[in-house]
Amino acid sequence: ADGVPAVAVPAAPAATTADAPGAEPGAEPAPPDPDAAAAEAAEAEAKAAEAKAAEEAKQRAIDERAKALVTRPTAVTPTVIRAGPPPVKPTVGEGAQPRAPEARKPTAQQPAVPKAKPPAQPPKAKAKEFRPGDLYCGKCGEGNEKTRKFCRKCGGSLAEAAVIEDPRWYKRIFKRKKKTLKAGERSDDYYVMPGSTPRRKWWRVIKKGLRIVLFLVGILLVLGFAGPWRSKLSNGASSAYHKVKNVFVPSYTEIHPDGADATSSLPDHPAALAIDGTSNLAWEEGAPNDGEQQKLILTFNRQTDIDRIGFRIGVSDEQEEFLAQPRPRQIHVQFSNGNGVDLTLKDKPDFQHFAVKGHNTVRVEITIINVNTSYKGGHDMGIAEVELFKKS
Repeated sequence: ADGVPAVAVPAAPAATTADAPGAEPGAEPAPPDPDAAAAEAAEAEAKAAEAKAAEEAKQRAIDERAKALVTRPTAVTPTVIRAGPPPVKPTVGEGAQPRAPEARKPTAQQPAVPKAKPPAQPPKAKAKEFRPGDLYCGKCGEGNEKTRKFCRKCGGSLAEAAVIEDPRWYKRIFKRKKKTLKAGERSDDYYVMPGSTPRRKWWRVIKKGLRIVLFLVGILLVLGFAGPWRSKLSNGASSAYHKVKNVFVPSYTEIHPDGADATSSLPDHPAALAIDGTSNLAWEEGAPNDGEQQKLILTFNRQTDIDRIGFRIGVSDEQEEFLAQPRPRQIHVQFSNGNGVDLTLKDKPDFQHFAVKGHNTVRVEITIINVNTSYKGGHDMGIAEVELFKKS
């Protein structure tokens, strides 16, 4: 029934009288027992039904599992890869069961949207180069040799074509001829650092700048000797030359004060002896002390520039007389324009000078701050000479 084949159970051999224990040999077999045969047939049918039910239950379980896998999608868990030793897979001999393949429902794939390609850029037109004397075609703008009758590009007539003129004279003079490089050769105007773009060498830039400067100087020289501004340019050039020279190699001209005065002085050693141009006569102060806080005042009738000041200290340039009286050690020089400076003098009879800033000055005050005392006990501090200079 239900398409299940019947299992044939072999019938037990009928017991014979000869096989029965105690039977006499050669006796006739006993007739079969009908009840025993019926019992054996019923037992065989029961076993067949039990085997059929087990087979049907197994098939039903397989169908239900396949149906569940098809109707419900399986969630995919992301796999996390971690560093470590690979897992050990158990072998079949250790009791591992082979995993049955799982059925998955295929999903629909969305078609990819094609990316739009950028529009093709037209090739850049190469700049045309024209040579002086070429014939300019009015139709296509091409340059042609002056011997041609028709344009080499469009074939138009060149009977009324314009002639390209020569450039200006200054462009012809300063035009630089292009150097033709061989394969693999690099121009000397550029240097290339590893991993960078070519850059122009700095001395090439300086060289170009010097050319421009020399050109401008040449124009000024021509105008200075032949133009109407000869006198002004000559005076300006001379003044600029002397200014630049005084910055690097300054030269000085001595200037003489118009008067001299002091806060105190001895009768035979007035303040005028400090500017008389001799070193054997000196101004000597007449205060009770060694001359500290005494002042020597120099005056001018008009404003003048003072860029350097020099001193010969002491009453004489003879060493014995030099040490016999006090000598100024520190002084303060004050100009009428508001500038002032403190100076420290060396204790020697030689001339010593200092740079100062006494521009537009009409009065110079020299104040004695402190002195080198005399070992002989003298108290008449003196200054043999004061000299003033300006840049020439």
